[in-house]
Amino acid sequence: MNQINLKNGSRRAAALDLVQRHIVFEQDDGKDLNWAVLRKTLLPDAGPGTVSVKNLQNKQQSPVYLREEIVRRLKAGSEQANKSGEKPLHVFVLLGSPMDFYTFPKLPEIETGEDQDCVIYYLQFEFTQREGINGGISNVEKMLKPLKVRSFEVRSADDVRRVLAKILEELGRL
Repeated sequence: MNQINLKNGSRRAAALDLVQRHIVFEQDDGKDLNWAVLRKTLLPDAGPGTVSVKNLQNKQQSPVYLREEIVRRLKAGSEQANKSGEKPLHVFVLLGSPMDFYTFPKLPEIETGEDQDCVIYYLQFEFTQREGINGGISNVEKMLKPLKVRSFEVRSADDVRRVLAKILEELGRL
């Protein structure tokens, strides 16, 4: 995010806790990303990947909060665009771990009230080789229909860099 310079636009960053359904980090000032604060939110005192017993008991975890946040941000961006008369391109870059074990309820297509110029890039971190488990990506794509989702599996920092280069190249052609 620090190396993306926009001539006409804005940058925002947020980290969401899908289990607790809240925003744990948000920065929308357009300045360089505050990595120190973001790191603290991603590596809490209890350690990364720590889940409470209460949350483990709830076997019906759903990432619908992610969808709700995307829709909320699209609507807020559209309201700003309507004031300026311009139709912006909304770009979301989602970074996350596999969602294979989440429950994806059957949901109607997203309705934002108007056609959206929006593209979502979903980078799913795969830390281990897993056989036969790959439904998370397609479920995320279905959950976000009709929005355009481009998905990538990444396993290393180099993979992330390559994917981000592809994203920037693709956006440069739009």
